[in-house]
Amino acid sequence: MGAGLSLRQAAACLGINHATISRALVADEQLKHDVEVARTRSTLHPLACILREAGKNWKAAVWLLEHLGTVAYNEKTPQEKAEISARSSAMTVLEHQLKERMVAEARASLTARKRGGQSPAP
Repeated sequence: MGAGLSLRQAAACLGINHATISRALVADEQLKHDVEVARTRSTLHPLACILREAGKNWKAAVWLLEHLGTVAYNEKTPQEKAEISARSSAMTVLEHQLKERMVAEARASLTARKRGGQSPAP
């Protein structure tokens, strides 16, 4: 992973299932920390190359500015992530409640039609 491999690629190199690594990361905080450090270090060399080239080449500098702007724009703060998660959870609850209400209303309507002697609509 320090060489930039994904979790699945690292597992394949080790000849194990990726879920084994995932479970180990959950169970071992030190391993999780070491993997995060390795992943961060794997990005430093390419970044250093880009920064070096941006100092010499205007096209590289423009690319870097555009890329950094995109990354900064797309990143979410922990608070934004929590708000998005909360909204998603609230929407799921509302959808569930709405479905329950619609089913209950449909059943009540069918029951009322049956009692009134009308055949239910298809």
